[in-house]
Amino acid sequence: MSGQDKNQTEATNYIDSVFYKSILEQARDMIFIVATNGRIIEANHAAVNAYGYSLDELRQMCVHELRSPEMRGAIDSQLLRAQQDGILFRAVYLRKNGERFPAEVSSRRVQLLTGDAVVSIVRDITETVAAEAALKKSEAELWLRNKEMAATYEDLMVAHEELTATYEELTASEEELRQQFDELLSRDAEIRRQNGILTSLHDTAIGLMHRLDPEELLQQIVTGAAGLVGTPHGFIYRLDKHKGVFYRSHGVGLYETDIGREIPVTEGIVGTVYQTGEPVVVNEYPVWRNRYQSSAQFGELNSVLQIPLKSNGQVVGTIGLAYCEKKKVFGADEIEILSQFAELASIALDNALLNASLEEELRERKVREQAIWRLAYYDSLTGLPNRTYFQERLSAELDKARRGEATGAILHIDLDDLKLINDTLGHACGDEIIAKAGEYIVAGAGENALVARVAGDEFTILILGESDRGKVAHIADSLIKQLCREYEISESKVHMSGSMGIAFYPEDGDTAADVLTKADLALYEAKRSGKNAWRFCEAKSQLIAYENMLLRRDLREAVERGELALHYQPLVDAQCGCVVSFEALLRWTSSTYGVVPPSRFIPLAEESDMILGIGKWVLEESCRFIHKLAAMGNEDIHVSVNVSPRQLAADDFVALVRETIDREGINPKQLEIEITENVLITSMEESTRRLSELRAIGVRLSLDDFGTGYSSLTYLRSLPVGTLKLDKSFIDQILSDVRQLQFISSIINMAHVLGLAVVAEGVETEEQLEKLVECQCDFIQGYVFSRPVTEKEALLFLDW
Repeated sequence: MSGQDKNQTEATNYIDSVFYKSILEQARDMIFIVATNGRIIEANHAAVNAYGYSLDELRQMCVHELRSPEMRGAIDSQLLRAQQDGILFRAVYLRKNGERFPAEVSSRRVQLLTGDAVVSIVRDITETVAAEAALKKSEAELWLRNKEMAATYEDLMVAHEELTATYEELTASEEELRQQFDELLSRDAEIRRQNGILTSLHDTAIGLMHRLDPEELLQQIVTGAAGLVGTPHGFIYRLDKHKGVFYRSHGVGLYETDIGREIPVTEGIVGTVYQTGEPVVVNEYPVWRNRYQSSAQFGELNSVLQIPLKSNGQVVGTIGLAYCEKKKVFGADEIEILSQFAELASIALDNALLNASLEEELRERKVREQAIWRLAYYDSLTGLPNRTYFQERLSAELDKARRGEATGAILHIDLDDLKLINDTLGHACGDEIIAKAGEYIVAGAGENALVARVAGDEFTILILGESDRGKVAHIADSLIKQLCREYEISESKVHMSGSMGIAFYPEDGDTAADVLTKADLALYEAKRSGKNAWRFCEAKSQLIAYENMLLRRDLREAVERGELALHYQPLVDAQCGCVVSFEALLRWTSSTYGVVPPSRFIPLAEESDMILGIGKWVLEESCRFIHKLAAMGNEDIHVSVNVSPRQLAADDFVALVRETIDREGINPKQLEIEITENVLITSMEESTRRLSELRAIGVRLSLDDFGTGYSSLTYLRSLPVGTLKLDKSFIDQILSDVRQLQFISSIINMAHVLGLAVVAEGVETEEQLEKLVECQCDFIQGYVFSRPVTEKEALLFLDW
């Protein structure tokens, strides 16, 4: 297909739209859309009827094939000029049946969306040509008659008497001929005037079609309509169907300062136009009895015409025109011309409104697409890129890295213990912390970094082009310091920190999954080292992380497989040496890995919700042991159970303790709950409330590992605990460090002042025991008496 044929096809497809079909089919004249090579692209129904060809036949023809053969070459120069300058010319055309007819043609080159084309409007002027022929015939007859009169005059000169006799008859004949001649001259002037009006109508209508802004178009419509009939006064009424009124939106002349006027749809001339759908003219307007009252200010008007503007056959407005001159009125010719103009103006207005609607739709669509894109690629809480965006960007970077064109670093950040915040203060507070943390990370990451929120409290940073470990370490130090601070949340202050794992590409992997896994393993190592730290991806760390993954998998099934067990370590009264209680300690003998130390698997359980299920099992087993003790007459022996911060933060923990006590039928005083100091760092108020509820039930409470965390006198005075347990790290040094022994003695004295009992953990030698007795420590726990033993072995201690 040639370029021109392709353009023609595209143009045909375009013109086939409903809108342009509407323009073509509403016109009374024959209209052709012609490609620049002369091929007919489109024609309206009037053209099909006039020429006798079907639309498909016309689309296969060139426009010059419709002209009479003898005129095809003669009018080419006129056609070219018409396309360029927009002039009118005449030609003789052939119908399919061979019949000829004269036509007046207006052609103009226009710009379609698909390229240049020519719009030709063809009007059958058979009647006009006939009238012109009649005029020429009359002129010839007149000329012949004048010639005859001259001959007669010569004859009359010869025969004066005969001329005198017929003088009156000749005078009357001459007068009749003069009247006919005047009529012909008047008719010729009218034809010329109509041609001028038609030319103006055509030019104005073509101008309207190029206006795409509805407001501009309406202003041109009223200006063009006024120019067609030679009046300076015109206006546009538009329908507001919702309010049931027409309002004046545009005006010229007298109406230029009367914009915004409203009139009910049932009132005035516009009301009649709305009801009938036809033009309405009112001459002698000042005395018209149906004139709308608010229009009385225009007393100088003489004649008013309103023509309907329609859309889909419904009146949506009017074009209004007015004469002030007493002798000027709107006649049938003006109404006919303005009706044609209004039809074209309605089409143009529909076009403009459709175009404006399409433009607007293209704009709620671009906004919609941007919103969808943002929802797909950005996090709503922090405003940062999300996991999808980050992974697509990382994949693109790794594609370049595999070609040796890029390097970089991945920093995977996780906020420490945010789960406790969500469980105690609520997810809204957790969200505030996440949002603030995102701000701190962006501030510390630097300009050459992409920061994304990839999960609940997880952030990932892509540092482009950076492979220097020293520089990345400096960034990591800065970020960890940024995150370790007090966060002001609502009316509370919460101390938070973050941990980070770092991997490099392509060094640590050449796929997104590889690099992110390595960064995640490094993050785990940072968490395992005590949190609030960062680690590079190292082979040893990867091995530990892999082992932990396997352990976590088996730990989930340990309860069902019966691999967990409780061992009990006795607590002895320091003064009398008798057993007063047992601490329940969890042990795991894996069918795969054998005996797994508590220090290895308990942190894994505490990292996830596994600790809740395991903790429930420990509580139930301990209460069953208490029931057995009581049944053996040992109601004064109690058993202590360690509770993690995640357990205490659970909404149903107090209810779980109460239900377990009731189900096992034990005295609550025989159960002791041990907590560590890190349960206090998230919400002192909430932790204290739940501990107080347990105390109210009758459950004993003790604070384990005292002195290793955040404990202070303020905490001790606020917490409803009855016992302090001194960590083994304090006991180990009391024989070698006098100050340490004095420190232990001070703690014990302080606890006694506060009404608290003190337990020394990890006592291994008789020398340590003697020193602790001297310091008046209340209870001793450690290898000096017994290691943790099975339930059966523990019961043997009761015989002491």
